[in-house]
Amino acid sequence: IDDLEANIDLFKKSINGSNMTFQIQYASGTRTYYVELNSLTISRDSYHVTYCPFTMELIAADPAGYSGSFTKSWTNIYTSEYDCTLTVEGTFYPEPVISINVLAESNVNQIRFKNNTTGNEIRLDLDFNAGDEIIISMVTNSITINGSQKEFSGSLPTFDIGVNNLVATFTGDSRTIDMDISYRARYL
Repeated sequence: IDDLEANIDLFKKSINGSNMTFQIQYASGTRTYYVELNSLTISRDSYHVTYCPFTMELIAADPAGYSGSFTKSWTNIYTSEYDCTLTVEGTFYPEPVISINVLAESNVNQIRFKNNTTGNEIRLDLDFNAGDEIIISMVTNSITINGSQKEFSGSLPTFDIGVNNLVATFTGDSRTIDMDISYRARYL
């Protein structure tokens, strides 16, 4: 019984907290939810000496379950307007992070990113330099350049489940750009 009491205490300690990871096997993969314990009931009947049945209620502030991380990369973009597609998996809208790395440039003073599928477009009017890293994050709803938050025009792009038709525009004399889009598949 002493071991049972110690194990119950360890169990309570392990499920106490916020934003805990709760994983469920689903089909051929795992879905991860971020939860908080709302209630716990442990049946402490006298005949339970090696285990205790329990019921717990978990609350997920974010209703989506996450499964898998995906990144699509485009390298050595040198055209002023670059069309590409991203196919998004899941059943719930993703929160991608777009990373644009300026490898070389001459007078690049505007970057626009548009999702033609959803109609959202964002515009950055700045003088860009080789080595700049632009992060457009739908997770944090922000844009940073080399780690410093920047203002922008338009709206952060949203993405649909399935195929998204994207256009990246780099205004200037010449440029060499690498671009990545990363996201975690989300499921309801």
